[in-house]
Amino acid sequence: MNQDAFKIGVAWPFAYHQLRRTGAVNMQASGLVDEPSLQLQLKHQTRAMTLYYGRNHSRLALNEETRTMYLKAMYQERARALLSIQGPQFVSPLGETRKAAIVHLIAEKDAVALSKAIKRGEVSARNIRAGFCFNPRPCPYGGIESITHCLGEEDSKGCPDLLLDKTKVGDIKRYEKAVDDQLAVVHPDSPRCRALQGEKRAIEKFYAHAQAKNC
Repeated sequence: MNQDAFKIGVAWPFAYHQLRRTGAVNMQASGLVDEPSLQLQLKHQTRAMTLYYGRNHSRLALNEETRTMYLKAMYQERARALLSIQGPQFVSPLGETRKAAIVHLIAEKDAVALSKAIKRGEVSARNIRAGFCFNPRPCPYGGIESITHCLGEEDSKGCPDLLLDKTKVGDIKRYEKAVDDQLAVVHPDSPRCRALQGEKRAIEKFYAHAQAKNC
């Protein structure tokens, strides 16, 4: 531990992510928040990641070797996924120039180098509902329970940190059905209805980008 940074009687330099992790641990340990709700709050794509965060309070149940192997495999898998973004199935809502700028961040790295860069926080990417988000900062929207802000509200072109994955059309169609089911029962003049209508417009934008030919 850094003795200079963590002294008795002075403020400790905790970062946003440490607050997020502490909150996840406390919610999981309280027994008051179920796993699906915690996953929604953390905006995780998979339940496994939520459990890894939330069960940190019982880390002693796993030895350090197991934990290290888990993290290494996670970074390697993310690196392999990121190496595929150069393919034609990934498009930026802002066009090929913006995609090229994002791809440039990883183009000269192999899987091992990219895995290390992700671990050091030099490359930030999250797998979200519509593709990959390269926003290195905390996002209030997340791209899991809502894609309205990812694809752009009204006449906005969309988020510059997003690369759409055309192969997720099937997932988006299933999501669209869920949105339609909710629209059928919500009050037509409610905030929830307006939010769902925004999701429908975002879904239509996703389809348009997925069907467009690459330049």
